Amino acid sequence: MFGIKDDSVFTDFEENELQRPVPRKVDEDGRMIYMSQELKIPKEPGGPVLCDFGSAMVGEYHSVFVQPNIYRAPEVILGIPWTYSVDIWNVGCMIWDICEGGSLFTGEDPEYERYRSRAHLAEMINLLGPPPPSLLAQGKLTDKFFSSEGKQILFTISTRLLFPNPLTRTLGDFLTPDLLTGRVPLEEKETTLEGTAEREAFLRFMRKMLQWEPGKRSSAKELAEYKWIHSHIIVEIRGPSLSFISYRASPFYEGVKNVPIHLRREPNGNKGPAEVLKLPPSPRQLE
Repeated sequence: MFGIKDDSVFTDFEENELQRPVPRKVDEDGRMIYMSQELKIPKEPGGPVLCDFGSAMVGEYHSVFVQPNIYRAPEVILGIPWTYSVDIWNVGCMIWDICEGGSLFTGEDPEYERYRSRAHLAEMINLLGPPPPSLLAQGKLTDKFFSSEGKQILFTISTRLLFPNPLTRTLGDFLTPDLLTGRVPLEEKETTLEGTAEREAFLRFMRKMLQWEPGKRSSAKELAEYKWIHSHIIVEIRGPSLSFISYRASPFYEGVKNVPIHLRREPNGNKGPAEVLKLPPSPRQLE
């Protein structure tokens, strides 16, 4: 979730509740349950806030079903013991949704007209190509989605090779091939970014997270150090003499310690023109 800097969001919420109280009921445990009420969109969103730890899991490996449907990692669907790398897949899907304005996966099954794991896996195959046989061999639920006997196969759907390199792969057949629409990689799905360098950096960042094999996904630390992330960092510093100072790292720098820093200084009370300063880099500025 994102923090809210605009307090009017809450004052309007309070006023609406005073003037038009929402329906409510008391449950069997005596708790008051209120109907949800929408918050207006804030003028300025705050920074990301980690929240909702009610489903957090403690420990190294687990086998329970987790994650919202469309953010579910492939190993969870296949019944493979999972660990922290499922969160990396999850983050990749959410970043795509924020940047592109739509879900990378929906899992919408046309036969059942709702989410089904087989439709979700089909979308993953359409995006990434077939899952490695070594991954399928670990899944307790693999037989629900793939045949148990492997053979060499070559799909050609809509004149597009589904498995482009190599042209044949040895693995079990996907049991619902009608859900496979052909290979549509990230490059064809991305539609919002401008500039070749920005787009390529973003796609490389996404590929670090969206990998079939959990061990091939980057760690959270590695992702946090990726230059595309730092090219969009804004930090706010509050002090007695300034309302705030923020700086943004110039895009596509090579190494944190050499990045040029741009400072934006505004007078107290945020009134009057802002002064933009460009300072020489300091190793301490991004530590």
